[in-house]
Amino acid sequence: MAIIKMIKNPPKTKSNLKKLMNYITQPAKTRPDLVGGFNCDWENAYDEFTHTKKDFDKEDGIQARHMVMSFDVNDDVTVELAKQIGDEILQHKLFENFQVVYAVHKDKDHVHIHFVLTRSIWKTANVGIKRLPI
Repeated sequence: MAIIKMIKNPPKTKSNLKKLMNYITQPAKTRPDLVGGFNCDWENAYDEFTHTKKDFDKEDGIQARHMVMSFDVNDDVTVELAKQIGDEILQHKLFENFQVVYAVHKDKDHVHIHFVLTRSIWKTANVGIKRLPI
């Protein structure tokens, strides 16, 4: 059975956001085919996240939220299946207005997925783009 937890102490500076994104996507912990972006290109996500925040004057304070979904060591979850699960979770309506970078890790005895979500909701509407704080 998997558990999802919100990581305490979210990044509060742009440099910490960059460090977090570098951490979750580093080759020592994952592979390029196990990394993804939702409503963003994961390879350019830092720039996209900071641009979104700048556009709506939300550059100060918490830069993003960090969640981890961990699978039990006894679960028969491969890294490929975890990536598929991550892809499917992000199709849920809850995430539709967020930019998310995510990566599957197998650097511990269990498979887990890191998710980094923008702190601002962005949504395209007929009147333009609106972003709301969460």
